[in-house]
Amino acid sequence: MESSLVLSGKGEEFFKKIAYDLKYALKDLTAEELWEIFKQSSITSAKVTYNTKKQSIKQTGMFLKGTFDRYKQNGIIESAKSDAIKIVDFTLAFPDKARAVYRDFLKLKREEQIEIVIVTILTLGIFFASAGGTDLEGGIPDIDLAVGGIAHHRSFITHSILIGLGIEFTGRFSILTLERIKNRMPSDRHGIWHIVFEYIDKHKEKAIAAMWLGIGTHLIKDSGIFGGGVTPYKDLPFNIPISAHESLFAANGIASGIFSII
Repeated sequence: MESSLVLSGKGEEFFKKIAYDLKYALKDLTAEELWEIFKQSSITSAKVTYNTKKQSIKQTGMFLKGTFDRYKQNGIIESAKSDAIKIVDFTLAFPDKARAVYRDFLKLKREEQIEIVIVTILTLGIFFASAGGTDLEGGIPDIDLAVGGIAHHRSFITHSILIGLGIEFTGRFSILTLERIKNRMPSDRHGIWHIVFEYIDKHKEKAIAAMWLGIGTHLIKDSGIFGGGVTPYKDLPFNIPISAHESLFAANGIASGIFSII
């Protein structure tokens, strides 16, 4: 049974205004100016995406090296005991820390409280949308189902860091392009733009991190680590045993988690 999206009068009016604002911002640009905006946005997006992932890997490497050196210097048993004590102490202190955070939240101005709630909801929304909800079914990695159907499910492109890199680049490109044309929008542009640009300015890195963490969680689940069996990749150019498929899913899941570090 086919279904179609039906917008209310206000909804249709909203999207028409958004489209008008964008068209207005672009209408007087020459082809050369438009190409320059797209070119600079593409170059900057590629550089920022590369540098942030490089920094994530560097931070992870420093943490692992520090942990390795500590275990080597203090011994495996003593270091493991120390880490176990820290975990227990953190667990025991968590309720008090949570109450302290809540008390601090209550002391904030109403506007600040609302912003924190909105940002938290949006960040969690991005995470679950990327991961595929609470059951981790669907989400960004399972785009291959919508595009190619069940026969193409478990595509390496969508079930690896490649999809995350593509989405991060596209997101940064869109943000940079919007920032370059926002001053060309009409003076009576829709009020939603103020909220969009304010969120982008303050929280875009959180949104990108939530996206990566969602993808990583989905791929870890697909590796079979939680049980339930593993559906192998469908489009690899070579044959590998199922254990290698599991390792590939897990490796891409871990890499995605590393890329969520900001």
